[in-house]
Amino acid sequence: MSFHAISKKTPRKDALAKVTGAERYASDIYLPNMLHARVLKSPYPHAIVRKIDTTKAEETGAVVITFKDVPNRLFCPRLVSTPDATYKDWRVLTDKPAYVGEPIAAVAAETEELSQKALELIEVEYQVLEAVFEPLESMR
Repeated sequence: MSFHAISKKTPRKDALAKVTGAERYASDIYLPNMLHARVLKSPYPHAIVRKIDTTKAEETGAVVITFKDVPNRLFCPRLVSTPDATYKDWRVLTDKPAYVGEPIAAVAAETEELSQKALELIEVEYQVLEAVFEPLESMR
């Protein structure tokens, strides 16, 4: 068995294209009638969404969905087969965020600017709950 590649420099095939800006990324691709999406994320580590008003966002022409619009089912985002205990099942959108950044709502619009504007027009009223940051405290 030959191990001729071990401990050898292996040049990346895409290195030149990346450093010169010639490489195409997913964000470089534009398709006809493509929509641009944004996700509204919780600013709190533990909260309950008491009220969410998407009226102003919808008036921009953007499509808006919240946790009220999606099934309240858990899903696992993993792409590879790994032990079940390694992953927590999630909800697509939630009204009970358990960490900063958990998705609450999403918008889709014809331009990036419009999707961002619509996202900023969503009004959310949170009931902020006590968060636990210490491992030992979380086990009580």
